[in-house]
Parts: sequence; C-alpha cells; structure tokens
Amino acid sequence: MGGFVVTWGGVLGRRPTRLAAVAAVVGSLALSTATSASSAAGDEGVSLATHWPTERHDVSFIAKFLPHHQVAVQMARVAGERAAEEEVRRLASHIVEVQTRQIGQMRAWLRERSAEPMPAPAPVRKMDQQNLRMLREARGAQVDRLFLILMRMHHSQGISEAADELQHGRDSFATKLARTAKEDHLGEVAEMNRLLTPCTGGPSRAGGRLDTVEGKLPGVRQALDISCRPRTGR
Repeated sequence: MGGFVVTWGGVLGRRPTRLAAVAAVVGSLALSTATSASSAAGDEGVSLATHWPTERHDVSFIAKFLPHHQVAVQMARVAGERAAEEEVRRLASHIVEVQTRQIGQMRAWLRERSAEPMPAPAPVRKMDQQNLRMLREARGAQVDRLFLILMRMHHSQGISEAADELQHGRDSFATKLARTAKEDHLGEVAEMNRLLTPCTGGPSRAGGRLDTVEGKLPGVRQALDISCRPRTGR
C-alpha cells in the first residue's frame, strides 16, 4: 500500500504504487486497459477512499508535530543537564520524558499509515539550529533564561497546531494527543512565565512578546544581557 505524502501545503494523498502509476498512464491511452488496471489495483483504491476524507488533516498534524516535539526534546535535554536552577532542570526533564513518549506513539501511528514525519521548512530548521547552538553556548543562569524564552516561543507554536487539530481533526488518537499536548503546553508556559517574572516585570500570555525583543534571534541575545535569574521557590 502507498503511504501519505505530506508537505507543508497539505497532504497530497498516498504515494502511488508502481501498479497505480501504470494504470494511470495506460488509462489515458485506452479506457479498456484503464478499467483492467483499476480492477487490479482495487485494494489501493478502497484504502484511499476509506482513509482520505477522514485522515488527511490528522496525518498532516502528526507528521509535522513529531519533528516539532523532537526540537523541544533537544533543547530540553541541554537545559536538563546544564540549567543552574533545579526548577528549570525539573521542567526540562519533564518535557523530555513526556514528549519522548509521545514521539514514539506518533511514529508508530504514522508507520501504520505508511506515512513519514515532515520536517519543518528550511528557514525554520535553520532558526531551530541557531537557537540550539545558542543554548549550548550559554553559561550559568543564561542557560535557564534562554531555555525558558525559547521553549515558551516553541510551545506557543505547538499550542496553535494542537488547537487547529482539535478543530479540524477526526482521528481519535490524533485529537487526543492534540488535547493532551495543548493542556501540557499551557501548563508549562504558565510555569515558564512564573520563573521569568522577575526578569520581565510580569508574565505574558503564550505567544506574546517577552520584553520588547522576543521573537527575533538578536533580541533573544539582548534579553540575555539583562541581569536577573529565574525565580525559584513558591
């Protein structure tokens, strides 16, 4: 069976098998030959008709959400090992544990549908790599602050993607994952806001700006120059 082809413009459909491709070419030449080929590829057609209307949005969501999780895990592993404050390390370890488990679940779900993860567009991947490099090069309390800034920005996108799946998705696994991820992200963003409050003068909503410079890489560097440490203790 062919697998779903996922692009950032949407799900194109299932990858055509050799038989389906031959049937399409021959069908343009002779109706009788196309009819024969269509019959031979009947199983593929039934599968496509069964899954396409209900799963295309779900497959697109999972295929893109999995790499999004992988980036979060990479950042959280750095913070889990190098953050100065225990609360930040604990938050990072929690993200690694939860999202690593979900990555395994998503990978299995995609495999059942002969689909593959869809990496983010090249500019986004480049930014993720730059952010990860900055995090690895940070020292002391800068690790804590940079991690909280970057992860909150990352979670904001995840919340948006999960909300879209909840509105348009149909598959029970995909929508349940979206609901769980959205709730987890919102709770973690609230914790990040709490830890960052002494540095910003007050928390801001998910997806908002931190200081006046969040959202731009040079701005994140400027934010790190502010002399403060994440707040610990409740």
